Amino acid sequence: MIAPQDLCQNLTLSDKARLSNTRSRRDELDQAQRAGLAELGVEWAQ
Repeated sequence: MIAPQDLCQNLTLSDKARLSNTRSRRDELDQAQRAGLAELGVEWAQ
């Protein structure tokens, strides 16, 4: 399993922007979307 910090080091600038945009709109995510992000190790999605 890839640790979240290792995953972040391999992200491109556009991936980081997409993740930032998703985080800023987290209130609009449904439970399944948040669960999927949490499963990937995204702490703020929990």
